[in-house]
Amino acid sequence: MAKQYSSFSEIDHHLRILSLKREIDRESIKLHFNHVKSNFYPTQWVGGLSGTLKNILLALAIKKLSLLFRGTRPAISDKQITGSSSR
Repeated sequence: MAKQYSSFSEIDHHLRILSLKREIDRESIKLHFNHVKSNFYPTQWVGGLSGTLKNILLALAIKKLSLLFRGTRPAISDKQITGSSSR
């Protein structure tokens, strides 16, 4: 249903409201576009990749160190495990 207006001032008022809504929507689109654009900068990608790379390198370093220490640690005898001593 079409809105019925009783005067030109009502029409002007409604047109002003629609104009302001359109301007708000346009600014909102600009804001969202700039936000998306900033998320696609290479620096953002490198920042995310560096955190992932650090986690991978840390896991590899821990694995290598555990293998290194496991290979050089003296074996535990059965007496040490059971707690019996020869005193």
